[in-house]
Order: sequence, then structure tokens, then C-alpha cells
Amino acid sequence: MYVMTPEFGAASQLEKIDMLDFAQFVAINKFDRKGAADALRDVAKQVQRNKEAWGKRPEEMPVFGTMAARFNDDGVSALYQALAPRLAELGLARDYNANQLRIHFRNNTEVPYTYIEDLDFETMARFAENDIEVSSDTPLAEIIGETGMRVHSYHHQGVDRLGDGLVAAAHSDDGLVQAFVDTSAGHIVGVQWHPEENAEDRRLFTDLVSQARAFAARRKEDAR
Repeated sequence: MYVMTPEFGAASQLEKIDMLDFAQFVAINKFDRKGAADALRDVAKQVQRNKEAWGKRPEEMPVFGTMAARFNDDGVSALYQALAPRLAELGLARDYNANQLRIHFRNNTEVPYTYIEDLDFETMARFAENDIEVSSDTPLAEIIGETGMRVHSYHHQGVDRLGDGLVAAAHSDDGLVQAFVDTSAGHIVGVQWHPEENAEDRRLFTDLVSQARAFAARRKEDAR
């Protein structure tokens, strides 16, 4: 999904936005701004050209005008309804139907503030660091290449019970689930910590890109 705003300049500039070629869904956020309706029309036409979807009208393209800051926004709701079945196809949702998208996480549990005693919630200035143990028989261990690592955390809630099909892949020393995996319906790895806070450690991101490339290659092969 590609998220943009209405201020992209002239319609001819849309040809230079490569993500309009790759994205399966496009959201034009801040749709209350001047010129947003014209932007929606121009982007939809560009997506139609990119996809060579001449049998459909521009209005049928997966382009949505959204106002994410507004509660119960019609555009966000329409985008969600379009995204949900696609997420189900990718194995990111189970038992999907038109009325319900079941969440893997069933319950959260409060984490004592002593767990992250150095964290400043008022200024959001610091991340806590803590050690985790990665289960050796999980895909996460293959990605990380070790069974122990130090991570950055910024949370005071955590997973209490995992949904069906999810397996805990890492824990901190207080027993809190720090990561989970599910390979039954695709490649799913979720972590509780903030890997983006360690710019030198790109292992998770490298794997994400690798998996995405492999998935794209499989789709291309299946389309032949």
C-alpha cells in the first residue's frame, strides 16, 4: 500500500511515482485539503494506465481518499474493507469473512513499569534495552543467527495468550513473549521490540525484503 497526500503537483508528475506501479492499494490521506477530489481522479487515472486496466473505470481503481485523523472516516473504512481480503490471502488473517477479521492476539497483559524503569513516557525520549532469548527451533533464530540478543523496548503491555497457529519465538527473562512466528500460512514473524532503533542491525529488515522478493517471484511465475 502506498500512502500519499493531494499535493503532488501537476498530474504529469504522477508518472514519476514508481510506487503507483507497485502498490496494490493507494491512499490519498488528508483528503480534506483543497484539490483532494481532483487528486483522487488523477491518481486513479494514472493507476488505471499503469495497470492497463482499460476494462474498468478509474473510479473502480483501488485508490481511496482518506482522513486518518477523523474517527470513523468513510475513506479509511472503505480502504480497510478492500485490504482485509487481501491480507487474508497473504495469511495475515484467519477465518476472514466480509463481516469479521479475527485478530491473532486474544489478550494483553500489563507489564510492570519496573521492567522499563529507564523509560520516560512523558517526553518519549528514551528506549529501554533488555536481553531476550530466541528459541533455536524457530524461523526467527534462522533470521537472527543467534539465540540471544539485546533489543530496544518501548511498551508497558505485552501478549498474554497467542492466537491459534502462532508460536512464541522469543522471551525476555521475566517470561514476556517478545516475538512470535507462524509459517502455516506464509512467512509471518512478529516482534515486540523496536528493531529500527538499532540502525546497525538490519537482519529482520533484510529478511523482510528477501521474503517479499521471493513472494513476488512466485506470483510472477504462477501468472505465466
